Amino acid sequence: MNCPICNKAGLIDMVSVCPQCNSDLAGFQILKVVSSKHNEVNQKIIEVEKKLHSQSQKNRRMVILWTLVILASLLYIFWNNTRNSNQMNILAEEIKEKQDSLLAINKRLASIQEKDNHVIQTSTFKYVVHEGDYLSKIAKFFYGDILKYKKLAEDNKLKDPSHLAVGDTLLINLNK
Repeated sequence: MNCPICNKAGLIDMVSVCPQCNSDLAGFQILKVVSSKHNEVNQKIIEVEKKLHSQSQKNRRMVILWTLVILASLLYIFWNNTRNSNQMNILAEEIKEKQDSLLAINKRLASIQEKDNHVIQTSTFKYVVHEGDYLSKIAKFFYGDILKYKKLAEDNKLKDPSHLAVGDTLLINLNK
């Protein structure tokens, strides 16, 4: 260490008085220690800032990742709802077709009933099975009673009434 007053070189680090100019070096020793500690603290602050910056980048990546996951989920929900909407439109069209068929059947029955009110008549209609149809649903549609599925099974000699194939033709006997 050099004396800060007279610039004498080669002083021992912990000397409190300069042998050449008799200056008190204790304050300078304290400044040297404080300066050294200050440098250590600055180094630690730099290290912590680097870690925080690194953590901040990781946090940003996680936020971006979760944002992408949420967006993908919302897109899936939107797509699924659109697909369900299309299926509902198809079902609505099928219901409309069945309602039109029932209206035609009712008109035909009304005209038959007008011709002969005293005679019990049986009208037989052909019904083509659509996707999603099952016997109790068809029985409810034509007879107003889901338990009439047994009558449909008997009339059509079905071996397994629980299995209908799309496109199968059923005979519907309506009594008036």
